Amino acid sequence: MSRVREPCVSVPRIHAERARLALLRAGLLLGNLRPSRTNDRILFPIADPGEAARILSSLGIEFEVCESDFEPRKRPGRLSERVSGISGYMVVGSIAIINYKTEIPKEDYVRAARILLEEQPRIKAVYLKLGTHGPYRLPKLELLAGEPVTETIHREYGLEFVVDVSRVYVNPRLSFEHRRVAEIVQDGELVLDMFTGYAPFPIHIASLRRARILGVDINPYAIAYALKSLERNKNRLKGEVNLMLGDSGRLDALLKPVFNRIIMNNPKESLRYTSIACKLIAGSGVIHVYKHDISAIEAVETVLDALNSAGCDIVDHKSRLVLEYAPGEGVYVVDAHVVKAS
Repeated sequence: MSRVREPCVSVPRIHAERARLALLRAGLLLGNLRPSRTNDRILFPIADPGEAARILSSLGIEFEVCESDFEPRKRPGRLSERVSGISGYMVVGSIAIINYKTEIPKEDYVRAARILLEEQPRIKAVYLKLGTHGPYRLPKLELLAGEPVTETIHREYGLEFVVDVSRVYVNPRLSFEHRRVAEIVQDGELVLDMFTGYAPFPIHIASLRRARILGVDINPYAIAYALKSLERNKNRLKGEVNLMLGDSGRLDALLKPVFNRIIMNNPKESLRYTSIACKLIAGSGVIHVYKHDISAIEAVETVLDALNSAGCDIVDHKSRLVLEYAPGEGVYVVDAHVVKAS
């Protein structure tokens, strides 16, 4: 196919994913063309250079408006157009995961897996997620095609995370949220991440700010992989990250109320721990509470009521949809600026 010349924006590679998501949400990214790379910068083909410049400027992303030749994407058709019923999949590093639906025959999943392996060389294994199991709510996976490996390198904003998709929860769609929170942290803050997993929040924060972050998780596999990721990114970090294996429901007996910011990313269980968070926040601070709910209004009301009941007075709050599972259902975050009730 002949290359196509279009307007573009050039951004540093480390900010490419954030820029891509912003341009995509604004409908400015030309999806029929492949972005290109020049040295340490990524060039995105866009429809409106002026609007793209406005959006990137508002986000503080360094950019240059340009014009370049781009290669058209090969479009064999969506996976759902070739394998009925399979609408999507998730890619973590070199591993693809398809969610199981009872109405789809097993042979169709196998066919979809083989298509992914053929068309995406970076994918080495394709798994079917049958559900979750065990005390740590780990995914139950079945290999459909490829190599029997579950460990991989997952990348977010230039950071590299060592993960095992069978032993820790990983969702690439959360990368923007990890970065969003990291960018609003200030130098000098003390941050508690109560359900840290493989430590994406702490490592993102430490990569941008001279802050001290404590990540806690009850899953020993999560802490083990968080330690590996911490070592892998140590030369990229400005802040200090410490990790603790333990139950966040008992942290008030172990820690002092010194934290300026607390992250509670456990959407189905967070409200059970609001009393702990309100005990551990310093005189005032920000608590990020993630909640699975049917609407933003329901999520905000429930979270604010829980914080008030736990001993936190709300000074201000913001909310946003983090993940959408179905129309009117998703994971919301409430950023609550609180002071301890007198």
